[in-house]
Amino acid sequence: MRSIFYADKLNMNIHEILRVLKLVLTNKYVLIAFAAVILYLNFFGYILNYTKKKKVAAKKKVAVPKPVEEKKEETEAENSEVSE
Repeated sequence: MRSIFYADKLNMNIHEILRVLKLVLTNKYVLIAFAAVILYLNFFGYILNYTKKKKVAAKKKVAVPKPVEEKKEETEAENSEVSE
């Protein structure tokens, strides 16, 4: 593998350019940096699009008062006794 100097860059043919591109793109540091940038951008996009879920207020259950028939009957009986 020969090193490439500035003078060689001026006279490169397509095969040498492709060889250099292949070496650069298959370098493990380039691949790691590419993956890190993609993960960072995905995380940043997630943060930008994040919305909190709306809290739905739970409806409070109102206790239905039980009909008080016994007390009505007692009060009616007392009223009828008093009126007699």
